[in-house]
Amino acid sequence: MVTGLWEMVAYQVRMRLREPVAVFFDILWAPLMLLFFGTIFSARAETPMPGVRQVDLMAPQMMILAVLVIGFLDMTPWVAQERDLGFLRRLKVTPMPPWVYFGGLAVASLLITGLGILLILLVGRLLFGLTLHGSPLAVLLALGLAVWGIYPLAFLLASVSTTPALARATGFIVGFPMMFLSGAAGVPVELFPQGLRAVASYLPATIGVKVLQGAWLGQNLGPYQGEILYLILFGLSTALLSVRLFRWEAKGEKL
Repeated sequence: MVTGLWEMVAYQVRMRLREPVAVFFDILWAPLMLLFFGTIFSARAETPMPGVRQVDLMAPQMMILAVLVIGFLDMTPWVAQERDLGFLRRLKVTPMPPWVYFGGLAVASLLITGLGILLILLVGRLLFGLTLHGSPLAVLLALGLAVWGIYPLAFLLASVSTTPALARATGFIVGFPMMFLSGAAGVPVELFPQGLRAVASYLPATIGVKVLQGAWLGQNLGPYQGEILYLILFGLSTALLSVRLFRWEAKGEKL
């Protein structure tokens, strides 16, 4: 079964990156946004925090942006497309257990996200002097919590979408506002009205940015216990709901 899992991972990565447009958005877009906003907002400039540059605040935002892009602009329509093409229906009747598909989908998404994040770190370090002020383990934990809070929601949209077009539309409708409202797209959240900021504070991406920035800056994650618990419970609830509502066959098909 382990061999089957890695074959599924290889298949998912190969198919999802076979188009140049997918490579651009999945891997290159977030690093390019760091380059763009880093140039505009003087990423090398010092902040009021001693030894902290603007890029040290921006890089965690771009990491969450990479997670959002993979989740809502890639995973959501991709799963719906696999269902529409009959791939999931054929997969269901094979001896392969369902967890191999779900695991392969998750691992492939993490690998693609990791490529984008690696480029973010390279751009930030080489061009703007990005510095990690915290523990790498704490950053990985915070990033993992953010992924857990975001990916199940993207998968839930794929589970309830009846067509690839609907999945693509819902991915855009949910994903793009979350990118901007959470600050992940590089737009300062202080520019939004207070009421909108209050709503945005409950988004998993907003909380992910907050926790990841804290970990990156070397802050103790103890004060973030509420945010961490929220991400865990939000991810768990959406994961359970998406599995509950997941369909292997397209509308009108029968296994």
